[in-house]
Amino acid sequence: MKLVNYLSIIILLSLESSFAKMQIELVGTAKTPGCSGVIFAHPNYKAEQKALFLTNSHCLKSDNKGQLYMSPEEVIWDLDFSNNLSVHLPKSGMFYGNLLKSLQTKKILFASISGRDIALIELEYTYKKLMEDLQIEPYLLSRSTGLKVGDQLDILGSYHEEIHKCTFDHFTENFIAAGPYLWTDALVLKNCLPKTRSGVSGAGVILAGTRNLIALHNSSNYSEKNECDTSNACEYDKLGINISRKYDAYSQNLDFLFSCFNENFEMDTKSCELAF
Repeated sequence: MKLVNYLSIIILLSLESSFAKMQIELVGTAKTPGCSGVIFAHPNYKAEQKALFLTNSHCLKSDNKGQLYMSPEEVIWDLDFSNNLSVHLPKSGMFYGNLLKSLQTKKILFASISGRDIALIELEYTYKKLMEDLQIEPYLLSRSTGLKVGDQLDILGSYHEEIHKCTFDHFTENFIAAGPYLWTDALVLKNCLPKTRSGVSGAGVILAGTRNLIALHNSSNYSEKNECDTSNACEYDKLGINISRKYDAYSQNLDFLFSCFNENFEMDTKSCELAF
């Protein structure tokens, strides 16, 4: 009986440690309706600047009546956008989960569902206020150019409060397709545990053990036999051949975002690769 009690204590302590580690890694991520997202900053950010938030454009509602997602041709620039995000705080709630704080968005700086499934959103809070009031530091935008096959990456699934441990496999040679949407410049991750699922869209992808943000998860392949659609994305090579593998996870590369800001982390639409 004593042995059973002893083992139970060890298991509980192990679970507590695991939850505590996950709680720290999720601080600064957020839940949106049906999706995940992450508060981030350029390495040269200023404390007085408005904080920025990233999620997938397919997490935004379309302006077209009766349509779930944005149309492939829709592009949004500098649009007032009042919405609430449930941001994870560095405080424990019941069962060691993160406490959540509702934060107000201010505007969409950019959103487009084609090419890159990215929505760049400005918050009402400055980085300084986030730190002083909520003890939240942003994830730092980092380049993916040094990635090697087998590198450990974490997908911060804030919607379900799960961290998906994956390995980097390769960059897409051509494109990812999900129904009418085509995405380029993506990272392909494999061996994700737990497996990704609905709600992980928009989750930040970081180098394991860091707060270096290198990508944004947006889709996965769940069935090699089923048609490629909005719930089952597929990868194609330069010859147009479907080379998907079941449970491969696809994430949008964020290197291009460096072109969208000047050295003071101010939006620069002239040089931004998204300004088409």
